[in-house]
Amino acid sequence: MSDNENITVPRYLLRTLTTKGYFSRFYEIVGASGLNHTEAFEAIENERELFELPPGYDNYHSFKACKSYHRRKLFRLGEYIERK
Repeated sequence: MSDNENITVPRYLLRTLTTKGYFSRFYEIVGASGLNHTEAFEAIENERELFELPPGYDNYHSFKACKSYHRRKLFRLGEYIERK
């Protein structure tokens, strides 16, 4: 592919460029297809690779650490809102 060639990237895939969008796509795939978390992660990375987008995470372990961090962060925010 040349440097000045235009390509069309699906909107759902562009959203994976943000953390929130990546996790939305991840849970969408898990819920719709019944894939386990590793397979869903690999599916997203394969989709991104098809459109020459950079990898979202270096490997599944770095993704898993980020997923755990964001889950704790959202849980704590929910506790804070309930106390108010």
